[in-house]
Formats: sequence, structure tokens, C-alpha cells
Amino acid sequence: MRKIILLLVGVLVIALIGLAALPFLIPASTYKNVIEARLEDALGREVTFESDPQIKFFPQLGVSLEGVRIENADGFSEPYFAKADKLDVAVKLIPLFSKRVEIAAADFQGAEILLEELANGENNWTFTSAEPNTDDANGPGNEAGPDSGSDFEAIIPKASLSNSRIKYSNDAEGVVYDISEINMEASLTGMDAPASLNGSLALNGETIRIRADISSLRSVMESMPFETDVRLDSDYGQISFDGGVEIAQSIQPTGNLSISTNKLSDLANIFEIQLPASSGNAFKALSADLSLSSEGDLTRMIINELTFDDITATGSIGVDLSTTTPYLDLDLTIPELIVTPYLAEGTEGNDASDPTDGWSEEPIDLSALRAINADLNLEIGRLANDRAEILDVVFTGKLENGKLTGRLQSSAPEGGRSGTPKALNPLYSGSLVSDLTLQSRENGQNYLVFDAEGSGIAAAALVKFFTGQDVLQGVASIDANAKSYGRSMDDIVGNLSGSYAAGIDDGAILGINLPQLLRSAQEALTTGKLPAALSPGEKTDFTSLTLEGDLNSGVAEITLFELLNPLLRADATGTVNLHDQTLDIRILPKALPKAAEDGSGAVKGFGIPLRVSGSWSNIKGGLDTEYLGQLAAEQAQDRIKDELSKRLGGDTGGLIDGIFGGGNNPRPQSPSPENEDDSAERQTEEDPAEQILRGIFGGRDN
Repeated sequence: MRKIILLLVGVLVIALIGLAALPFLIPASTYKNVIEARLEDALGREVTFESDPQIKFFPQLGVSLEGVRIENADGFSEPYFAKADKLDVAVKLIPLFSKRVEIAAADFQGAEILLEELANGENNWTFTSAEPNTDDANGPGNEAGPDSGSDFEAIIPKASLSNSRIKYSNDAEGVVYDISEINMEASLTGMDAPASLNGSLALNGETIRIRADISSLRSVMESMPFETDVRLDSDYGQISFDGGVEIAQSIQPTGNLSISTNKLSDLANIFEIQLPASSGNAFKALSADLSLSSEGDLTRMIINELTFDDITATGSIGVDLSTTTPYLDLDLTIPELIVTPYLAEGTEGNDASDPTDGWSEEPIDLSALRAINADLNLEIGRLANDRAEILDVVFTGKLENGKLTGRLQSSAPEGGRSGTPKALNPLYSGSLVSDLTLQSRENGQNYLVFDAEGSGIAAAALVKFFTGQDVLQGVASIDANAKSYGRSMDDIVGNLSGSYAAGIDDGAILGINLPQLLRSAQEALTTGKLPAALSPGEKTDFTSLTLEGDLNSGVAEITLFELLNPLLRADATGTVNLHDQTLDIRILPKALPKAAEDGSGAVKGFGIPLRVSGSWSNIKGGLDTEYLGQLAAEQAQDRIKDELSKRLGGDTGGLIDGIFGGGNNPRPQSPSPENEDDSAERQTEEDPAEQILRGIFGGRDN
């Protein structure tokens, strides 16, 4: 028995020695030739090594190769597609007894992979397997056996990249991505078996951890449907997808997509995405839970949950990437959208009445309108900034070839709203409908056309929104249309043209007392004192106010201004220069017939004219006494005409008109001696209007 045991031990030792010596019995060139042949068959590219393999026993039987090179496809800039400083290959033990080499694992160390896409759409990562060559496979120098030329079905079960780099360049788009510090491990038991990928990489210096499982590598390579579970994780956020993917003209996923980040602006910088100028509180966080489905070439994303900063939304997003210009179908409902954080730094909290430096001359880049085509449907419960709000906003539009057309409207729900608005809201009890067109052209010009119509608008809130001042009350209706073009806001405002009309019922102009200006006109001429009709506590009530005008080159001209009050009416002329942000308006109050009969104190039925002028940031109001003086002179002339007609009698119209027609006409005769006392009395009691008249005639007594 002891001899038998010693015999068995001896046999085992000899077997172990044989196994240990077996790798050395196979020439090193065999490993090199087999590995090169297998890789070349799989890739359809020439594969070379700088040196013969070095055999290793630990941690697994295998070989180590240095200076690995995989040739690039024809027509690309670099001579190689991939290279590695070192390639460690582990081989399966049992097939070695049949002089067959089957690779169990491969580790590329210090690898560099260069992915390139030409302007014509060709790329260097689409491989065509070489045709099997049985003669070469079984010929001299190739001792791998009959299976060495077979299909690359026995793919490497485990492959890894250590301290490696991938560079991607796209000539058509002019973009380059450099991914470094790649440490990844892939597991695969067969082309039709599940595969997995785990590891990390650095994109522009940021480490991203990756875990991915796919149902079949063959399905991926042959653009067949497959199942996948992918998760990307970094300090910037997480993205995960669990579902199916079909690759046709575009990638069509079905399943669940989850996105979460608290560093959205930093993430955009990594991918060189330019975000709009904003305050420091914008573009911070994004969280989304989406259910994906395919509708032909369109991928529909149903929003289970979507939060962008403090904005939440429901609805769906459809994307079609199969065409040259991507298509977007957007249908969103947003309960509240506060836009203040998304305005440029420094605009938050600015009042429209603050001093300004004019309109910005910075070019407005609307080229993004040409990047996609879209159908848009947005419903916003509350649209607000730090000063004002609009409720129940609906926008429907279409974006095609850089041209956006749509309708923006807001109206109170059936039954109206109760209470008071939270902020300045011109449309709280009214409605507004605006049709607009916004177009971006390749020459950099932007075109704007809009047509707005509204009713039940709070005039006070509307005027305060644009001027920042409380100057008007009442319920307004408006009808306006305009068009413009330009590269900047300064251009667009300066080229604005169109027309406008507004009507306001049962309101008031604040800060002005037009009836007082009417009553005090005669007194102002008699005493030289002007009435205190301009102050914050004054106002002019009216039953209606009608305003119409034209827009030309950024200037709004007043063609009709009519204010009606039980005692008076007021007309106005002037302009509002939208481009220069100035105005110059003259308002002329006039007594209605009934008030004139009762003796309102007006001059020729007119009150003291009011002139409002200046910049929007420094509006000034004053009484136009110069115009009132002209009215007084006309009134004095009328009184003298009446007096002369009474004294001279007969048909004296021609004579009187000759007297007042110019200095060459005969002057009226002096009073007769019997009337000298009356004349003196009149001179003593002479009112300022007659003094003005004396100035007209030269200021001399006869």
C-alpha cells in the first residue's frame, strides 16, 4: 500500500511539473500569433506587438505584451485607432493540453483610444471582421489548431482598461472630448450572453462612476433591440436608465429615466454648454423621473416628476432625432414660474422708473431657434417676476426653420377671481390675447411681429408696470400691433412701427386736477398766481378716456386723446419716444358748454394747459402759461372787437379786422372827451388780459 501511495504521489508531482513546464514547451511566438490573429479577425484591422510575450504564472497563467498597436481605418488623421503600453492576457489552462490558446481575460494598461468622426459622417469605430483564412490558420507557424480561424465567438470573458484615455473628435461639429483616467472592467461570456461594465473615468477632470448591464453585445453591434440597466454617478449628480433600446435611424429607448443634480451650471460647463445670463440663484438643480416610450421615430417622455430649481412641471416631452434638425413636441403644465432668477445679474428688483442707460446694444443671439423644430403648448398658472404677475398664461406655438409663431393669452377663469392679486397684475380681472412671430435669420437679424388685444385690464397696474408710477386708474381695453427688426434690443425698439388704440372707462388721472386748471385760468391771468393743481394728492376723474396713435421708428405719436368729465373735456398732443425713453405731451382742458355757460373761470373756455415732459426716469410736469397767454390775447381782442362794434355800430367787421390784422392798419380812435372819466376808470381797473393786448399794440396810450 505504501508503495502504491508513493507511486501516486510521484505521478502527481510529475504531472504538476509537466503542467508548469507546458507553457514553456509552447513557443512564445504562438501566443503572439494567436492573439494577433484573434484580434485582427475580430476587428478587421492590423494588430501588432512590439515584443514577444512574457509568460506569467501569477495571479493567473498568461502572457504579458508591450507596445500594442491597432491600426486605424483609411482616411483618418492618426495612424492608429488604439494603442496600449502593456497588455496582460490570461489564458485558459485546459485548452493548452490540445495546444489551443483561449483567452480568459485581458487588461490594457496605459491604453489610448482615438475615436474620430469625419465631416461626411464616417467614423473609425465601426469594425468589419476579417474573413477566416483556414490555410493561414493551419499553416506553418500557427499551432493554434483548427479553431484558431473560427468566428470570434469565444470572446474575451473579462477585459479591463487601467489608467487609460479615450479622445473623441467630431469634424462636422468642431467638438473634442477628452476622457482620461479610465479604469473600467467589462465581463462577457458570449456574444449573445449578458455583458456588464463597471468602473470610473474622468471627463474634464471630473470623476464619473459607471455601471452598465446589457442583455446582448451582438444586439448592440448589429443594431438589434436589447435590454439595459445603466447608472452614471458623480459628485455633480446621477443619471440612470432601466429599459429597452432599439437602434434604427435613431436611438429609441423605452423604460424609465431618472436624472438628479444639484450642480446644473457646473455640469453644463463640463460639456461646454452656454447657459443664458442669469442671477446666481438660477440653473442649480434638476430632478426628473420620466417614463419613455416610442412612437415611430419619436421618443415620448411622460413626466412623472420634474423639478427645475424651484419650478415644477407635469406633462410630456417628445423628441425625434432621426431628421437633420431635431424635432421637439413639448406639452407642459407649470403651476408657478418666477423668472426673476433667470434674468441677468443686476436686473432683479429694478423698477421701471429707475434711471437707465438706454436699451442694450448687445447682440441678441436667437440662433437656438434654428437648432430645433417644435410644437409647443405651455400652461403656466402664475408667471411672475419680483414686481408683477400674470395668472393663467397659455402659449401655443410652432417653431420651424428658425421661425416661431404662436399665441399668448391670459384670461380669468369662468366666474372671475375674488380678492386682490399678490403682486402687480394688470390682467387680474381682464384678458389679453397676443399673436406673435419671432424669427432668427442666418445674417444675425431678428424679426418681431405682434398683434395684441385685451379688455378688462387694470390701467393703474398696466401703467405702473411700464413706468413704475401710479398715474392712472380705470378699466382699459387695448388694441395694438407692431413689427420690428434688429440685432439688439436697441435696434428692435428703434425700428418699432405700428399703431395702438386704448379706451379707459370710469377712471382717474392721478397727480393732476384739470377742473382746477379750468376754474383758475382767469384768476391766474388776473392775479398772476398759478393754482396748486399738480401734487400727489390731486386727481381728475373721468367717465372715459380714448387714446390712439401711430408708432414710427420707435416713437409713439398721439393722434387722438380725448378725456371726458362732467365739467370738461381734455385733448392732448405729443409723442412718447420709446427708443430714447423720453416723452413730451401737452394736455389742454376745455369746459363743456354747460360749464362754460355757468362761468367756469376759463379763458375762451380753456383751462391752463399742462405740459408733461422729460425722461422716463425723471418725468416733469408744468403749467403751460405761454399758451394760456396766447388764449388771453385772443380773448382780449374778442372783447375789444365787441366793444368797437357796439361803439361804432354798423358793419365794422372789415374795419376791426384791419385794425387787428397788422401794424400798417389804422389804429382805433381815442375815446371822446365826454368819456375820458370812463376811460381812466377802465385803465385803473385794467386786467392782465388787457395789459397783454396793449403789449400787442405797442404799449402806448393816446
